[in-house]
Amino acid sequence: MSESISESALPDKLKKLWLRAVAAVEMKNHGYAISILQNVLREEPAFLEGRQVLRACSLKKAREAGPKKGLVISQGAMGIKGKIKKDPKNAMLEIEKRLESEPKSVELNEMLFEAAKLAGLPDTAAFALTTIRENHEENTKSLHKLAEHYMIQGQIEMAAEVYTEIVKRDPSDGDASKAARDASAKHSMAQGGWDGGGDFRSKMRNQGEAAELEQAGRSGMTMEQMEQQEATLGAKYAEDPNNIDVVRRLADLSERMEKWEQAHSYYAWAFSLSSSDTALQNKVEQVADKMRQAQLTTLETEIATDGPDVEEKKALLAQLRGEATETRITEARARVDRNPTYSRTSACEEQPFASFEIHAHSWQMLSQERYVRHCRHPLQRCDFRDALDGQFQERRSIQSGNCL
Repeated sequence: MSESISESALPDKLKKLWLRAVAAVEMKNHGYAISILQNVLREEPAFLEGRQVLRACSLKKAREAGPKKGLVISQGAMGIKGKIKKDPKNAMLEIEKRLESEPKSVELNEMLFEAAKLAGLPDTAAFALTTIRENHEENTKSLHKLAEHYMIQGQIEMAAEVYTEIVKRDPSDGDASKAARDASAKHSMAQGGWDGGGDFRSKMRNQGEAAELEQAGRSGMTMEQMEQQEATLGAKYAEDPNNIDVVRRLADLSERMEKWEQAHSYYAWAFSLSSSDTALQNKVEQVADKMRQAQLTTLETEIATDGPDVEEKKALLAQLRGEATETRITEARARVDRNPTYSRTSACEEQPFASFEIHAHSWQMLSQERYVRHCRHPLQRCDFRDALDGQFQERRSIQSGNCL
C-alpha cells in the first residue's frame, strides 16, 4: 500500500477499536489508548491518523513520567535494524513498542522511517522524520532526509519548506540553502507549466533576473536590502501585475518584513493567479492569522498600559480571541480536506498562538460530536480541548511536546 488510509476506510472491527481509543484519549487514559492503537496499526499500518494520535499519547505519557535516565535506546532495539529489510511491517510494530517509552528518540524514528519506506508507506515515513523535526531543533541531519524524501515523492513545495527551515536553524548550511533555492525554482517551474530541457537559469529572461531571484531567496537580508528588493519588485509589478512569480516574491518579502496586510494582499492575488495552488492558499490563511495576532497584541499592549476604555478593549480582545480560534478550526479542517497528511510546522511558525491540526473531522461519542486537535509547533504548543456540543475552550499554552 502506497498511500495512507482514513478512518472511513477502516474495516468495522478496526473502526470500533479506533473509537475506543478516541474515548480513552478523551478520558486521558493514554496508556489504554496506546495499547488499542498499537493493535489497530498491527492490522492496518497505513492508518496514519491512528499513528499520529498514538505518538501524541506516547509523548503525553512520557512528559507525565518525567525525563528518563540512562540509554535512550533500550537494549535489543538495535536488533530491529536487521529485521527492517526482511520484514519491514513487522519491524514497524517492534519499533512502535519501543517508541511508546521513547517517542522522541531520533534513532527509533529514523528506523521507523526506513521501515515505512520499504513497506511502501511514504506518508508514514515522512511522519517519522517529522517527529524528529518537531522535537530536536538542533538536528538538521534528519531534516535533510525528510526534504530528500519529499523531493523523491514529488512534494517539491514541502521539500523547499524543509530546506528553508534547515537554513533558519543552521545559516552556515550551504547545501540546504542551495537546495532550498533549487526546490523553490522547480516548484515555480511546475506551477508555471514550464517544461522541456535546460536548467532554471536558462528559463529566465536573462542572467540578471536569475541573480535577482537568488538574492530574493536569501535568508538573513538586512531591512535595507529587503527594501531595495521591494522597490525593484514593485517596479516589475507595476509593469505586469499578473506576473505570478513577481507577486509571489513580493508576498514572501512583505511577510519577512512583517507587513502583514500587504503580504496577505499579495498572497491572495498570487493564489487567484495560480491554478488553485494549495501552498499559496495555506499562506493566505497563515498570514491572515498573523494579521489577527498583530491586532490582538496591539490590544493587549493598550490594555497593559491602562489607557482609556480598558474595559471595552478587554471585551473586544475576548471577542477577537474567540473569533480567531473558530477561524483557525475552520481553516485547519479545510487544510486537512485539501491534504489529509498535512503536518506543516510552518503553519504555526513564529505565532504566539500555536496553530493546530484536526486529526478527525468528527468522532461520534455517546451522541456528542467532539474534536481532538494536535499541535505541532516545534517551539510552542497549545492544548485545545473541546467542550461538549461543539463549544471550544482554549487552554493555556505549554512550551514543549505535542499534546492531546
